[in-house]
Amino acid sequence: GSVDAWAMLTATIEVASGAAMVLGFRTREFAILLVFFNFLAAAIGHPFWSIGDDATARWAQFIHFWKDIGLAGGALFVLARGAGPFSFDRR
Repeated sequence: GSVDAWAMLTATIEVASGAAMVLGFRTREFAILLVFFNFLAAAIGHPFWSIGDDATARWAQFIHFWKDIGLAGGALFVLARGAGPFSFDRR
């Protein structure tokens, strides 16, 4: 169903972006994709503020929300810094 399609899209974005950044291929383009992706994943996938009566579930979503914000921060660093000296972008 539609959940499977979203899961496949998510996995594709994460794997392709991670591999591209490790190789230094179109580093800044994939970094900005990951910035937006992780901000959206945090807001849509981990809405801890909407969980009222289950403290354990709320805490778990809170942790995952901030994990995604941290990943976006790492991608922002790569966006600002660009590719390393041995990357495809530098050849």
